[in-house]
Parts: sequence; C-alpha cells; structure tokens
Amino acid sequence: MQMNENADLALPRRILIPAMLCQALFTFNHLILLTLGILTARYVLPVDHQIYASVPYALTLFSSFIFTGSAGSVLRLYGFKTGFCLAGLCGVAGSSLFCLGLIELNFFYLLGAGVFLGVYQSFAGFLRFAAADRSPCCYKASAIGAAMGGSLIAALLAPFFIQSTAEIAAPVLYLGVFGVLTLVNLIGLLVPLLMADSLLSERKLNEENIQSPERALKILMKNPRFVIATYCGLCANAAMHLIAVTAPAAMAGCGLGAGSAAFAVQTHALAMFAPAFFTGKIIRKLGKSSTLILGFAFLISALPVAFRADDLQNAALFQTSLILLGVGWNLTFISASVMLTECYCPCERTKVQAAHDTIIYAGSAAVLLFAGAAYEAGGWDMILAAGLPILLIGLMLALKLKTPQHSQA
Repeated sequence: MQMNENADLALPRRILIPAMLCQALFTFNHLILLTLGILTARYVLPVDHQIYASVPYALTLFSSFIFTGSAGSVLRLYGFKTGFCLAGLCGVAGSSLFCLGLIELNFFYLLGAGVFLGVYQSFAGFLRFAAADRSPCCYKASAIGAAMGGSLIAALLAPFFIQSTAEIAAPVLYLGVFGVLTLVNLIGLLVPLLMADSLLSERKLNEENIQSPERALKILMKNPRFVIATYCGLCANAAMHLIAVTAPAAMAGCGLGAGSAAFAVQTHALAMFAPAFFTGKIIRKLGKSSTLILGFAFLISALPVAFRADDLQNAALFQTSLILLGVGWNLTFISASVMLTECYCPCERTKVQAAHDTIIYAGSAAVLLFAGAAYEAGGWDMILAAGLPILLIGLMLALKLKTPQHSQA
C-alpha cells in the first residue's frame, strides 16, 4: 500500500518539471504581450485610429478560443511532445510578425501575430489539468498551483527582459524586445522534448479508463459544478484582463514612464502566480467555495484603489491595485479549475477542459474588444466601471455554492 502511494506521488513530480518550464514560456510571451501589446499597436496606428489598439491582443484571446478544441484534439491524439512543439512554432511565428509589423509600421502584421500567439496560448490551459488529472485527489489543487507556478519564473524575468531589450533596435520602438523574444521561442522548442513518457497521450489514458461510459458534452455542460466553475473563471479572467491590459496605457496617461508600467505589470504577475504554491493548502483548509469568494473579494477591492491611483497619478497605488487583482485571480482561477476536475470521468476530460477554456477565452476576448474603445471614450474610470458588474456576477455565482443544494460542491 505504501509503495502504491509513493508511486502516485512520484508521477506528478515527473510531470511538473516539464509542465512548469512550458508554463514559464507561455507566460513569458503572454506578459510581454500584456505589457507591450496595446503600446505597440498605438505606436503603429495613426492617431485617428487609436481605438483599435486593443484588437491584436483581443485577437490573441479569440484565436485561443477558436483553437482550444483543436489543441485538445492534437494533445489527445499525438501526445504532449508533438502538441507543444507545434505550439512553440506558432509562438515563433507570432513574435516574428510583431517584428515585421514594427519595421513596416503595418497594423495587419500585428493582427496576424495576435492570431498565431493565440494558437500558441490555446495549448497552455491543458498544462494545469495534465498535472491535476495525474495526481491523487487530495493533491489536485497543489498540482495545479505548482504547474502554474512556472509562471513565476516568467514574472520575474519579463520586466528585466523588456527593459534590457527595448532600445537595442532603436529607433524602432520595441523591435528589440520582439526580436530577442523570437530567439527565445526558437530555443523554447527544445523544452517539450524534456517531457517524459509519463506525460501520456490522452488516447492512452482513455484506453486505461475505458470502464467509464462517455457522456455527451451538452450533458456535461449542464452540470452545476461545470457552470459555476466555468463562469466564475470567466468573470475573474475577463475582469483581470480588462484592467491589467489597459493599466500601462492609464499609467502613461498619468505621465508615469514605461519603467513604472513594466514594474507594475511585474508585481501584478508575481501576485498572480507566486500564491499558486500555497493556494492548494488554502483550498484544503477553507474549501473551494470559500476560496472562490475570497478571491472575488480581492478582485473587487482592487477597483477603489485603482480609481484613487488615477486621481493621484500614483505609481504605488497602481501597483497595489494590480497586486490585489493578481492575488484575487489566482484564488478564483485555481479554485474553479479544481472544481472543474470533479465534473468528468477520465475519458471525458479533454472535451470538458476544452469547452471550459473556450468559454473563458471567448468571454475575455469579447471584453477586450470593448477595452480600446472604452478607454478612448471614458479613460481609466470607464474601464474600472465596466469591470465592477463582471466581478459582481462572479461573486454571486460563488455565493450560490453556499446554498443548501450546492453546499456539497
């Protein structure tokens, strides 16, 4: 019995190292796009077309939404090595197109880059579930947190990377960042090759768990746990992206420099991922529903601080609001992810996970399409006002778990 338990615990350890490295690469690209996506588009676009500055980043989320199902199919049929190598090639294509867009001041190259980086990101969501689904039940939350903890590496390195490469291709703004990022992505193609045979293809896992009959997706999506887990994750993710993506532009509008914006995004990213190593213990202590509610409390508390930051043009308050936003996102997203793992049997996992991520990417992309126009029309105040109802909806869904009919969730 003890040998079986030790074997169960050894498996996630063999999975987590390559999963953390892949997660670090995904997040590194995402943080650079988060920091510079709108600023790069505003650099390329004419003054009278600035309202479209959020479109490349929104396209990243839309293409993630469109290709999540396909990414799941690739991973199920061909395994993680092949799938994540293919994802890496898309990352190389995306950062290369950003370089071309900056050299030629062509916005359409940025749109193409957004699509390729979205395909790249569509694979990322499966990493946390790969760790959770191959871990003992009592360690699922910790496995998700540890896999996502790879993003902490990216959060520490990305701001210094931006600052050290921003001017190496002067006078073209940000060209050095995306040029060196292309080299990093090329080297990153080697990382999936580190994945051990323990990262089985989904097809093999399904053959090992054939005893469970597979249910239709529309039936699985009616499960109350699926509904609450997915839409709580959507509300947290959409509001977080809406505020975090426009924060660098808001700081620039207050006269704060690019260094302040980069540092604020770094602290936000640290707040998003550093708690991941402890969120599993919090969930085991408080339960999933209480952790969800706590996460939304952090998210909502970020809004008045952000309002005040704009009024006072204070970088420290911007950083504080983004820290609260990051911690709240971490608590809600990991809690919702753990809840999702209880909604399916092994043969159903990929399609349920793909449906979950598709809904989240689609909703977040729809919100971001609104972000550029909202910021141009009403500034930072309108962005924060738009985020409040999204978070309140998520909080109400989380509170629903406390009702008698959902208390067991």
